[in-house]
Parts: sequence; structure tokens; C-alpha cells
Amino acid sequence: MFISKTRNLGIRLSKTKLIAFLDGDCIPTKGWIKQVLKAFEYGDLVYGKRLSYLKKENWREIRYRIRSGKYTEKRIRVFTKENMQDMYLISGQNMACKRDIVKNFKFSEDEDWQKGGEDVDFQFWCIQNGYRCVFNPKMTVIHHHSQGLSKHFRKAIDYGFADGFLFERHPEVKQNKWFNNYVPSLTNSISSLDFKVFLADLSDYLGTKIGRILFRFYKFKKLLMDKWRDLWVF
Repeated sequence: MFISKTRNLGIRLSKTKLIAFLDGDCIPTKGWIKQVLKAFEYGDLVYGKRLSYLKKENWREIRYRIRSGKYTEKRIRVFTKENMQDMYLISGQNMACKRDIVKNFKFSEDEDWQKGGEDVDFQFWCIQNGYRCVFNPKMTVIHHHSQGLSKHFRKAIDYGFADGFLFERHPEVKQNKWFNNYVPSLTNSISSLDFKVFLADLSDYLGTKIGRILFRFYKFKKLLMDKWRDLWVF
């Protein structure tokens, strides 16, 4: 079952005022529930950061560290429509929300859109509907990440493909400074003289670009199939 379907199922079966989401390969750190409740004092959708279960940093940890400001943030941040361009992007395997929100929202169950981005879709939907999104840096989970560079590259392609669906629903995502910071990130990784950092950043950049190109081909193919279906009907 796709992750969006399991989340929707969990929402339907839940009876509590607050709903938390964790992935099957995540372990909450000590005090996680306390930090979730603390974040709810400031808003409606709360989220934190993920840490690797490995002692040695792998490709995805490098990517998150160099491209996401939330990994160096020390304080709770509240985001609304007014400052959403600076908003840290949410991680779906470590988030919680008030039940009233998901009464009016459903995670996409489109089988073509199951490679990522459904959590950011939810985040920007909340922002556009006047809810407050809260990032708490102490709300952390231990998360399993793929190890090899090739797997990291394939994951970047998947995320790039999912971006196409996300842009269709929320064009404003493109204005978020953490979403498309590839060029400054690459520049910083080059200046750091750290080859591994540069390689992680470059594979993320190229993979995402390829994924977005594949999405355009997907939409073109779907358009042709719809046209052919219409001609066949007549």
C-alpha cells in the first residue's frame, strides 16, 4: 500500500484531537512526545528533523546538512503566509497535526505521484488555508537512509519527478529559498574543497533535473493518450 493511502487510512481510523505521522523505518528520540506537544503551543502543523542511525554520515545526510537550514536551526520557528518563502520544508516521517486540519485534506492517492512531495503538498496546503506551521529542532527521529551514491541519485530523480505534481498544485513552492537552492549550494560545496560534499550536491542537482524532465515527458504522454481516447470515442 502506498504511503499516502496508509496515512489517509490512519486518519480515518484515528479518534484523537492530535495525529502524529512516523514512517516504519523511524525511531523517535527520547522526549519526542514532549517536544511535539511543546510545538503545538505555537501552531497547528508541527514537524522536526531526522537524524541518521549511523555514526558515519552518508550521502543523504550530507545533502540534508548542506541544503536544509533546519539542520543548524536551534530555536522553534513559526511559519505563515507572510514568511513562507523562508519556511523549512517538512519531513513527512516526523510530523503531527491537529485533527481539525485533516478533516478537509486528503493525501493524494494518485499512483503516479508516490515518489515524494506529498508531505510538502500538505504543508503548503496548510499555509494557504491559514494554518500555522511550526518547526521544533528538538523534535527528532532516527531515520534509515540508503547508503550508496547510486541510490541517492535515483532518489533525487524520484523527488524531481514528484516536484512536477507539487508545482501544479502549489506554484508558490518555487519561491521557497530552500526548495531550489541548488546553485548557491553547489557554489558553497565547491568552495568548501570537500569532494564528497560536492559529489552529493551534484548528484542531487542532476537527479532532480532529470526527474523534472521525465515529468514533462509523462505529462506529454498522458496528453497524447487522452487525445487518442477522445478520437477513439468519436
